[in-house]
Amino acid sequence: MQSTILYIAGGIIVTLQYTLISVTLGFLLGALLALCKISHIKAYNAFASAYISVFRGTPLLIQLSLIYFAVPTLTGY
Repeated sequence: MQSTILYIAGGIIVTLQYTLISVTLGFLLGALLALCKISHIKAYNAFASAYISVFRGTPLLIQLSLIYFAVPTLTGY
């Protein structure tokens, strides 16, 4: 019983670490895109608009499938 609790506690810690990293990276990427979107430089504004349009316009399941299958193919990992 003690071993099971330690195993679950270890999983909770790893999950919280991944969550913290994801929230931090998501916040930084979102802030950067927001700054690009309100920028007066047309290239930054166009990039942010295109990025947001692509990710808003495709279903989440398609995005997850592309990431799941394309990243290992492209990186070889």
